[in-house]
Amino acid sequence: MKRRSFIQAAALSTVTALQSRGRSVSLPPVSKAPIEVDLANPDAARHIGNPGTDFFVLLEEMYPGDPGQLSGTSVRIMQSGKHTILNAEVTSAQRDGTLLSHCYGYLNGAELAHIAVAKTFQLRLRELYPEVRPGRYSGAILTLSAGSHPELQVCFGNHCLGVLRGRLLARFLDCVRQRMEDRASV
Repeated sequence: MKRRSFIQAAALSTVTALQSRGRSVSLPPVSKAPIEVDLANPDAARHIGNPGTDFFVLLEEMYPGDPGQLSGTSVRIMQSGKHTILNAEVTSAQRDGTLLSHCYGYLNGAELAHIAVAKTFQLRLRELYPEVRPGRYSGAILTLSAGSHPELQVCFGNHCLGVLRGRLLARFLDCVRQRMEDRASV
């Protein structure tokens, strides 16, 4: 419960800081209705293969109390080809039904090229609000560890925000490669 309230407070503080500074913020393009994709479901291919659909995958807890327990963090893939963007974010529903979202950072198409070819990597995520901190990194890191038990982690400092493992990780990496190779939007 403490973790969820921390995430909600972080999202609210980011929005409040931007509003109090009266800045207009230029964000990476975002579709209006991203679709949650269950990578284990064969039907997911119709969303993944559609370059006009933004989709997200929910990450699991690093050390789940129950198998498959979700962390609340997601990785979201937007656009395709050289314009592909990957966000690490958390979204939570409020009592009034509105959604509160916080982006931990993003990778652009050039940075995502590492995901398409590397067996291991550690990539720093860029700050979503360049007007606040131009050319800066957010502090979040995307790490792929190879070996007998490969996993993809989104971390902030020493805290793992979520992880993908096994078949779901392999499918996710294939999704990124497919979006990167899509020539329709190049």
